[in-house]
Amino acid sequence: MKSIKKISLKIIVIFVVFSLGCATTGKIQRGSVLNKNLQDGVYTASSNKGPVKVEVEVVIDQSRIETVRILKHRTLKGKDAESIIPDRITRFQSTEVDGVSGATMSSIAIMNAVQLAIDKAGSTQ
Repeated sequence: MKSIKKISLKIIVIFVVFSLGCATTGKIQRGSVLNKNLQDGVYTASSNKGPVKVEVEVVIDQSRIETVRILKHRTLKGKDAESIIPDRITRFQSTEVDGVSGATMSSIAIMNAVQLAIDKAGSTQ
């Protein structure tokens, strides 16, 4: 009986993961935005990492990241990254910051989405 429950649980987990989608944004070169020629403005971008999907809004002012706002965040348990990663990105002026333990995929998806927005702002990365 226990093995049937284990198999049922695995099937449910697989179904949830596939129903949410497992597309992953391709390899993105993240890093410092300092000394980049960024155009001031508001930029949006989205990124997927496994079942996580994130959409962000990035405000660039005087070629610096002024704010990062999470517009959408579809995740199973990575909500902790929502406030921590945008703050780190803004503070360090980089899209390559330490991730949040227990929210690795969300951390990566947020960093990737911000980098894609930065790319729209004219970054040469």
